[in-house]
Amino acid sequence: MGTWITWSGVAVPSTWALWGAGEHEAKARTAPAQLADTREGQQLVRRAILGAESKIEGVGTLVALLAWVPDRTTGAVQALGGCWRIGWPEGTRPTRDEYLAEARKLDPAPGVTIEASTFTTLEVDAGPVAVEGLVTSSAPRRRFGGLLRTADPMVAQIRCTIFPEGCDEVFRIEAVVDDLDLAGAASAQVGSIAKGVVLRLSER
Repeated sequence: MGTWITWSGVAVPSTWALWGAGEHEAKARTAPAQLADTREGQQLVRRAILGAESKIEGVGTLVALLAWVPDRTTGAVQALGGCWRIGWPEGTRPTRDEYLAEARKLDPAPGVTIEASTFTTLEVDAGPVAVEGLVTSSAPRRRFGGLLRTADPMVAQIRCTIFPEGCDEVFRIEAVVDDLDLAGAASAQVGSIAKGVVLRLSER
């Protein structure tokens, strides 16, 4: 029997949309007017929310998704992300410091180059937090049929992983930012979101 996260509470600033996995259609009806002023901007928000679940990648169980619109006059979605529960077999979950020691070894996926990285820590009510910031780029690779895809632009990945005490799971908030000039602001906001996370644990 292990101890697991059975409920999570996440609050976001007014420039973010947050919705549960599988709830994108309902959120796409309400969030655009909350995040953007113009009809064109609201359409951008709506399309981003409807397509977010197919675009984000993560490890574990996806419990919620995030979209950031820092400028409501344009409605441009500058970051997409999600919240995940990630588990280990009972008694094997690393501590935050053990996790960061491995993360600093920087073992990217094939075809991905890490251009820059930062690793820091936070202390929040839900537990110790490992904060990772990565700037990555992807090399061109072949698709089915031999077509060559052009290289992806560089993106910033911001990851806050909460390590609840005595739990066999962690809770991760991750966002991908396309505009590197906004990476610092997005990182600060993701850190702020992590500070407000509430987790309920139980044995099972």
